[in-house]
Amino acid sequence: MADADLSRVSAACASEGFAVARARGIKLGFDDPVAYVREFGSKIPNARPSALLDLMAGRCSEIDFINGSIPREGARLGIAAPVNDTVVALVKARERRLGCV
Repeated sequence: MADADLSRVSAACASEGFAVARARGIKLGFDDPVAYVREFGSKIPNARPSALLDLMAGRCSEIDFINGSIPREGARLGIAAPVNDTVVALVKARERRLGCV
């Protein structure tokens, strides 16, 4: 959370996910996805995303079902999710090196 560049990526991922959820009619318990993610993250300051933990342990991640669902569903709705798509591509590149893909 302290890294400004990574915070921008996280904020964009959350915003894209929020936009897709709203377009699907999914009601969320918050109106500001960036504030929600930052508040949630502040409660677990040393946590690492599960996909990162998987990669660090040499395992395939569940990236297709987390970040990957945002661009897939967004495409069905006509909503671009380029940051989530890029995050998925980066994780998939790492997974290929592990022999996952």
